[in-house]
Amino acid sequence: MQAKAVRVLARRRARPCPEVSPVERALLIGAPLVVFLVGWEAIARAQVVSTLFFAGPLDVVRTFSELAADGELWYHLRASVSELVLGVAGAVVVGVPLGLALGGVRPLEGVLAPYIAAAYAAPRVAFFPLIALWFGTGLTSKALLVFFTVLFPILINSWTAVKTVDPVLIRAARSFGASRLQLFTKIVLPHSLPFIVAGLRIGSGIGLLAVYVAETYGGGAGLGYLIVSAGFAYQAAKVFVGVLGLALLGIVLNQSLGYVERRLAPWRASLR
Repeated sequence: MQAKAVRVLARRRARPCPEVSPVERALLIGAPLVVFLVGWEAIARAQVVSTLFFAGPLDVVRTFSELAADGELWYHLRASVSELVLGVAGAVVVGVPLGLALGGVRPLEGVLAPYIAAAYAAPRVAFFPLIALWFGTGLTSKALLVFFTVLFPILINSWTAVKTVDPVLIRAARSFGASRLQLFTKIVLPHSLPFIVAGLRIGSGIGLLAVYVAETYGGGAGLGYLIVSAGFAYQAAKVFVGVLGLALLGIVLNQSLGYVERRLAPWRASLR
């Protein structure tokens, strides 16, 4: 009886999961969104909350159109994207090679690991006033805050990736005469790519938070500055535009990194 139950479970697990059609996917994603927007607009029209503190989606769309038409939205969006791209790019250039080196070179890991752990535990956002004191409140200081915030997720994921490589694969490759360079390019790096992209995804999300904090303190330009200045002026619709702008920026980043992962590690898609 028990063997029969095991065979039944095995057959069930072996069955392929039914694929969701594009129409079904659109309905699954769109229906909750429509319900949410209708409820949001209904609350705004009922004026449950004062219009000074709350705006409906129609008001947000109207404000978005106005800000886009006069160029103010693109000015702030361009500033936020510049800070995020510079910070993330710098974190990738430093974090990925350093993480891979820490995972592969034990003496280097022994020397730097305590310092990295201490720096990771420190609240990087709290250092922005000092960064602003040294570099001013322009693009450089904001990109540096994003860099220091994003660096550690990328570095630690790259470091962990090397440590989790199957030693059996390493020994098998060495038995066939593989060099250190071949071990790295054929085994370590392909194994590490999903970890690195995951670190990028985590880091980019945290980087958006750093962008908001930097623009809140630094001011001048950016979606964070738009949100804060509109909040002080009781312009609720403008605040929602800034918040949705940051959210959409995060979605675009996440989808772009997913595309990069599929291009660099196509075998991952076949495992899902």
